[in-house]
Amino acid sequence: MDDLRNLTFAFLSECFDLDAETGILRWRIRKDDHFVDKDTAKRWRTKHAGAQAGSNEGRGYLVVKIGGVSFLAHRIVFAIAHRLDMGSVPKFIDHINGQRSDNRPANLRGASRRENSYNRVANKRKFGGEKGAYFNPRYGTWSARIQTHDTRISLGTFATKEEAAAAYIGAAIILHGEFFRDLRTRPRAAGGRVGDAVALPGSAGANAGSSV
Repeated sequence: MDDLRNLTFAFLSECFDLDAETGILRWRIRKDDHFVDKDTAKRWRTKHAGAQAGSNEGRGYLVVKIGGVSFLAHRIVFAIAHRLDMGSVPKFIDHINGQRSDNRPANLRGASRRENSYNRVANKRKFGGEKGAYFNPRYGTWSARIQTHDTRISLGTFATKEEAAAAYIGAAIILHGEFFRDLRTRPRAAGGRVGDAVALPGSAGANAGSSV
């Protein structure tokens, strides 16, 4: 069996059939040398060959076990789809639509740690359910800010959470590029549309001196 720390593309191809349309992995009829002995191999094939591989690990990701070691299924899918050994798969893989169990190759892309966080759902306790919006209890106002690479940008202060969130989304469209994903499910802020440009700090329409 391959070194479990760096499974090769050839070994993965012996283990799995990938349906690129669905992202589903199915176990192949694995060779005897994948196992400690022929009896173990025979028992495994009787139980698993042809079956869908992977189970939900509790956070929405699918996990596959090989030789008693757990691997995230989307990393295996990425490796097979791009003909890579596991050691060459990017450290961070982003699910483009945010659905952790949607492992279609078309829904997976390599990303940096920061890029991988751009389409993460807002923490309700931290953001009040609106990403990029922060409440200032001292003044009863909301502020918006956005992070891009290693730079934090203040987008101004607003009367409502929805207005602050709209400012964040407008900036995210510009600054996060292909990694932007609109996570809002609530009504749009008055007078605004998803995709409206936002006045970045220093331009008319934003409180450039606001603290965050």
